[in-house]
Amino acid sequence: AEKRPFFLEGTEIFGMPKQLVHTRTVANPIAGGKLTGKVGGLRLGYLGAIDEAFSADRPDTYVSLIRVRGDVSTSSTLGAVYTDRTVTSADFNRVTGADARIQRGRYTFTAMGAKSFTGDAALGGRVDGTMSSARIERAGRVFSFNADFEDSQAEFKPGSGFFRRLGTAQVNARTSYTWFGKRGGLIEQINPSLEVRGYWDH
Repeated sequence: AEKRPFFLEGTEIFGMPKQLVHTRTVANPIAGGKLTGKVGGLRLGYLGAIDEAFSADRPDTYVSLIRVRGDVSTSSTLGAVYTDRTVTSADFNRVTGADARIQRGRYTFTAMGAKSFTGDAALGGRVDGTMSSARIERAGRVFSFNADFEDSQAEFKPGSGFFRRLGTAQVNARTSYTWFGKRGGLIEQINPSLEVRGYWDH
């Protein structure tokens, strides 16, 4: 978990459905700068740092994290993100992504897509990969459900993010119904639910 004050303060804008920005990936910073603000209906965030290499024979890493998010309505947003980790012209990782959150009454839909571009001699040159995710949910006192899907290619490399596992596809769904009896009765509430999970390793 991130506990360093410089990286914690004012970085809520980097929150997204999937963690494409995880500031702990800047492990050994020797310099950094941060800028957040709002222009019209757009919220902007920038974080840059020089991450010192732990070995003397390796160059430092230059990190740039850029985030833009706009309010579509009271509780709906659209956003974009760009991350860059550059060591040399042939050793780099860049990720571009876009996300959306749309809420209408009891229903909320969130989605995100991203693509990575990684240059690494050990990988045989440049490698590109994609990931996508979507979630729909309904909140309610009696009936509620949610379903989400996530897919990522093994070639997707989120250099400035945090993913527990890549190269997989997952589906999760849960629905529940609540029956209310009389208060003080023998049975006041029954809440059956059904959960389904699917997992595929590419």
